[in-house]
Amino acid sequence: MKKVLVLIIVAVLLVSSSALAASPFPDFTDENHWAYDAVTVLYAAGLLRGYPDGTLKIRQDMTRAEAFRLVADTFLYLNDKIDVLKGQDTTFGDDEETAKYLRTVVQEALTEKLGYQVDKATIDELIISIAEMKERFEEEKASTDLKFLDIDEKMASLASELNEYSQEVAALEASYKADLEKIKQEYIAELNKIKTDMAGLEATVVEIKVEREADHAALDSIKSDVTAAMSEIDDINKRLDKVQFSGSSEVIARKVDRVGVLPSDGVFAEFSTAETFRHELSLNMGIRPSDDVFINIATKLVNDFSGDDPALPFAVGSLNMTVDAPDFQGVYGDVGAVTLSDLVLKNYRAQGVKLTGKTGVLDGAKLYLLEDKGHTGKYVALASGNWKVSDTASVGAAFAQVFNHQTRTMEDKVLMAFGETKILDDAWTLRGEAIARSSGGSSTPGLDAIASMLSAAGTLGPVPGLDAIASRLSAAGTLGPVNVSLSHTQIGPGYSVMNLQGNEASATADTSVFRGDLSFPVSQISGLTARAGVEIAQSTPLVKVGVNYKSNLFDMNGTFEVDLERESKDNTGRNLGYVKAVWNELVQNSVFQVAYAVKPAAGMTTTTETSVAFDWDFMRNAKLGLGYILEPAKATSKIGVNYTFTLGSFNAGLGLDLRSIKLPADTNASRDTAVDFSLQRSIGERTNFVVSWKTLSRVAANGTTTSANVAGASVKVDF
Repeated sequence: MKKVLVLIIVAVLLVSSSALAASPFPDFTDENHWAYDAVTVLYAAGLLRGYPDGTLKIRQDMTRAEAFRLVADTFLYLNDKIDVLKGQDTTFGDDEETAKYLRTVVQEALTEKLGYQVDKATIDELIISIAEMKERFEEEKASTDLKFLDIDEKMASLASELNEYSQEVAALEASYKADLEKIKQEYIAELNKIKTDMAGLEATVVEIKVEREADHAALDSIKSDVTAAMSEIDDINKRLDKVQFSGSSEVIARKVDRVGVLPSDGVFAEFSTAETFRHELSLNMGIRPSDDVFINIATKLVNDFSGDDPALPFAVGSLNMTVDAPDFQGVYGDVGAVTLSDLVLKNYRAQGVKLTGKTGVLDGAKLYLLEDKGHTGKYVALASGNWKVSDTASVGAAFAQVFNHQTRTMEDKVLMAFGETKILDDAWTLRGEAIARSSGGSSTPGLDAIASMLSAAGTLGPVPGLDAIASRLSAAGTLGPVNVSLSHTQIGPGYSVMNLQGNEASATADTSVFRGDLSFPVSQISGLTARAGVEIAQSTPLVKVGVNYKSNLFDMNGTFEVDLERESKDNTGRNLGYVKAVWNELVQNSVFQVAYAVKPAAGMTTTTETSVAFDWDFMRNAKLGLGYILEPAKATSKIGVNYTFTLGSFNAGLGLDLRSIKLPADTNASRDTAVDFSLQRSIGERTNFVVSWKTLSRVAANGTTTSANVAGASVKVDF
């Protein structure tokens, strides 16, 4: 029905339009669109206006208002056209005639313009539908007029309310203007006051600036003073950094009560019977005068109040000083062990001065000035140097002179020359020593003595100005897995080592000794090493052959070692050796050791020793030691217990030492007992206080009792 209605409207339009115009809308130009002709017809008839921007928006839905507008314009347009047609045809009278005329016009228009045939009944229905739509349109229009009337009334009411609001706003605006004026006046008054205050503040600021400039001047003066003070402090700190100081002060007191004559063995072996009351002051100072020089001084001062003259001030107990510089090192005090050769001086310890060169030709050179042990009045001057000839060879010389201060005479004088080189890719080391010794005041210059010594090294005969000479050639190296050591020592008539206390060197005059030793591992048995040696002195050979075997003690945590050696000399031989086994953790935190040894004795005889030892940390801070030694001359057994614990604020220690010594000639064994108890407490970080008590006693095999009680105390303060 709607499609037919459209056709009718189009037909009416076609009646009044002889040709179709082009589309006036830029967004609708597709001539093939099914509604293109309808759009152009409606626009040409003035029924379709489009939107204000000139577009049609063909795909946009039509609102009800837009539909009402289109329908109303269409009806008005049709009425106008019908009136025109009626004016042209005076036969129009009643509605039937009008309908008849419309049928004719529509049918002709549809047939002529569109080629579309519509029957009479359909056209009548359409005309009736148009009439009904006109009536509904009139009704909608009346309803819309009523709504517009209601909207006008509401708009009038809103206008009245808006007028009232406008009056209220005007009243408020007037009130606000009055308040704003008042606030403005108050603000102006406050601003004037602030300006007055600012003027006063500016004057104050000027005064403050003047005072501040004065303060700045004073502050600059203070800064200058502080800078000067800091500079002085830096200088002090630098000086303090160059000097380091530490030490301790200790007071020691010990009282001894004795019963009988105290023995010197057993538990009494390391016991001192001396009573004392003394003060020991230990001082250590480190000085660094420059970045590469350091000086260390350590001294102990002792004031023994229990001596013969308790009023004596501190006496120097010991003094040691070391100077370490780029070119040398100097030591005063304990210079350590001095060794030249076991034919001259070996492991000799004494007090004195030692200088060691570090650079140039003096690199490694040493100079000693020593005081002999025991304060015998003897002094030793010693100089030695060692110079490299190549990367594998070096030569050296040494000179020693003993001066007896008490007799004001020169005693022992020794000149020594030596050389050493490595050969066969450093596998072997060759060394030679030549020594000349004089026991009197020889006036032979040093160089002449050395020349005489070297020229006589082959004959070993007497040299003018020298009492005796000695020499040694040695070689040590490897031949595959075999370690080899060979030496020949020739000691001339009357030769002996330097006569100094504590010298461990030894030599037998007029002796020629050849010695050769070798050792090698036995590859077939892990841990087994074989050795052999021969020593020929005065044409009498001493031959030694031995083996040493070390291994783990089966699957136990321990070690097992066996050493066997056979010595033969002058158709006499002896067997030496030892067997030793050590178990760790036989009992938790314990070590158990058992050993049997055959040791050399005088001549070619031997002596035996069997020992058993057991050490056990059987509880926290507690240790138990058991020992037994069986020798041909005596049997010794020992039991020792040590326990440390806390007693109040003290650390306490308790020890018990029991020993039994049985000699073959005695029916009973002598028994030693030692009990010691100590209390130690630290007061702060630097003070240590110790109190101790010890009692020792021996019941001899004949029943005689000897005992001693020792009470001691000490206070030590570190600083």
